[in-house]
Amino acid sequence: MGVQADVSVDVQGRSAWFSGEIDLASYEALLAALSPLIQEAGDIVCDLSDVAFMDSSGIRLFVQMQRSREAGSAVILRNPAPNVERVLELTGVSAFGLRVETP
Repeated sequence: MGVQADVSVDVQGRSAWFSGEIDLASYEALLAALSPLIQEAGDIVCDLSDVAFMDSSGIRLFVQMQRSREAGSAVILRNPAPNVERVLELTGVSAFGLRVETP
Protein backbone atom coordinates (compact mmCIF):
# COMPACT_ATOMS: atom_id res chain seq x y z
CA MET A 1 0.00 0.00 0.00
CA GLY A 2 1.43 3.42 -1.00
CA VAL A 3 1.32 6.72 0.77
CA GLN A 4 -2.21 8.05 0.69
CA ALA A 5 -1.44 11.61 1.72
CA ASP A 6 0.34 14.56 0.21
CA VAL A 7 1.59 17.86 1.56
CA SER A 8 2.63 21.06 -0.18
CA VAL A 9 4.99 23.14 1.93
CA ASP A 10 5.43 26.91 1.68
CA VAL A 11 8.50 27.63 3.82
CA GLN A 12 8.33 31.39 3.28
CA GLY A 13 4.63 31.49 4.16
CA ARG A 14 5.16 29.16 7.16
CA SER A 15 2.34 26.93 5.94
CA ALA A 16 1.49 23.48 4.64
CA TRP A 17 -1.52 22.20 2.72
CA PHE A 18 -2.45 18.56 3.33
CA SER A 19 -4.62 16.21 1.26
CA GLY A 20 -5.62 12.57 1.45
CA GLU A 21 -5.31 10.36 4.51
CA ILE A 22 -2.90 11.12 7.33
CA ASP A 23 -2.12 7.76 8.87
CA LEU A 24 0.74 5.41 9.71
CA ALA A 25 1.42 4.71 6.03
CA SER A 26 2.01 8.40 5.30
CA TYR A 27 3.61 9.52 8.58
CA GLU A 28 7.31 9.24 7.67
CA ALA A 29 6.90 10.85 4.24
CA LEU A 30 4.91 13.75 5.71
CA LEU A 31 7.41 14.27 8.52
CA ALA A 32 10.27 14.41 6.00
CA ALA A 33 8.40 16.86 3.76
CA LEU A 34 7.63 19.12 6.75
CA SER A 35 11.24 19.16 7.98
CA PRO A 36 12.04 22.63 6.54
CA LEU A 37 9.08 24.12 8.46
CA ILE A 38 9.81 22.24 11.66
CA GLN A 39 13.41 23.44 11.74
CA GLU A 40 12.45 27.14 11.57
CA ALA A 41 11.02 29.22 14.42
CA GLY A 42 7.49 30.65 14.45
CA ASP A 43 3.92 29.55 13.90
CA ILE A 44 3.10 26.88 11.31
CA VAL A 45 -0.31 26.96 9.61
CA CYS A 46 -1.56 23.57 8.40
CA ASP A 47 -4.54 23.60 6.04
CA LEU A 48 -6.46 20.35 6.56
CA SER A 49 -9.46 21.15 4.34
CA ASP A 50 -8.62 18.31 1.91
CA VAL A 51 -7.80 15.66 4.52
CA ALA A 52 -10.37 12.87 4.30
CA PHE A 53 -9.09 10.79 7.23
CA MET A 54 -6.67 11.10 10.12
CA ASP A 55 -5.69 8.55 12.76
CA SER A 56 -3.43 8.73 15.81
CA SER A 57 -0.38 9.00 13.54
CA GLY A 58 -1.68 12.37 12.39
CA ILE A 59 -2.13 13.47 15.99
CA ARG A 60 1.43 12.31 16.69
CA LEU A 61 2.72 14.28 13.69
CA PHE A 62 1.10 17.53 14.79
CA VAL A 63 2.02 17.11 18.47
CA GLN A 64 5.62 16.46 17.44
CA MET A 65 5.54 19.61 15.32
CA GLN A 66 4.13 21.60 18.25
CA ARG A 67 6.83 20.30 20.60
CA SER A 68 9.44 21.65 18.20
CA ARG A 69 8.01 25.18 18.50
CA GLU A 70 9.51 27.82 20.73
CA ALA A 71 7.43 29.25 23.56
CA GLY A 72 4.66 31.45 22.19
CA SER A 73 4.58 29.77 18.76
CA ALA A 74 1.94 27.32 17.67
CA VAL A 75 0.93 24.80 15.07
CA ILE A 76 -2.42 25.98 13.73
CA LEU A 77 -4.69 23.32 12.21
CA ARG A 78 -7.00 25.18 9.87
CA ASN A 79 -10.26 24.10 8.20
CA PRO A 80 -10.44 20.41 9.18
CA ALA A 81 -13.34 18.42 7.73
CA PRO A 82 -15.99 17.56 10.36
CA ASN A 83 -14.71 13.99 10.85
CA VAL A 84 -11.11 15.20 11.26
CA GLU A 85 -12.24 17.99 13.59
CA ARG A 86 -13.98 15.37 15.72
CA VAL A 87 -10.75 13.34 16.01
CA LEU A 88 -8.91 16.50 17.06
CA GLU A 89 -11.55 17.28 19.68
CA LEU A 90 -11.66 13.74 21.07
CA THR A 91 -7.90 13.57 21.45
CA GLY A 92 -7.68 16.96 23.17
CA VAL A 93 -4.93 18.39 20.96
CA SER A 94 -5.41 21.86 22.46
CA ALA A 95 -3.83 20.54 25.68
CA PHE A 96 -0.59 20.19 23.68
CA GLY A 97 -0.74 23.79 22.47
CA LEU A 98 -2.16 23.04 19.03
CA ARG A 99 -4.79 25.50 17.78
CA VAL A 100 -7.72 24.36 15.67
CA GLU A 101 -9.39 27.00 13.49
CA THR A 102 -12.66 26.25 11.74
CA PRO A 103 -14.53 28.45 9.27
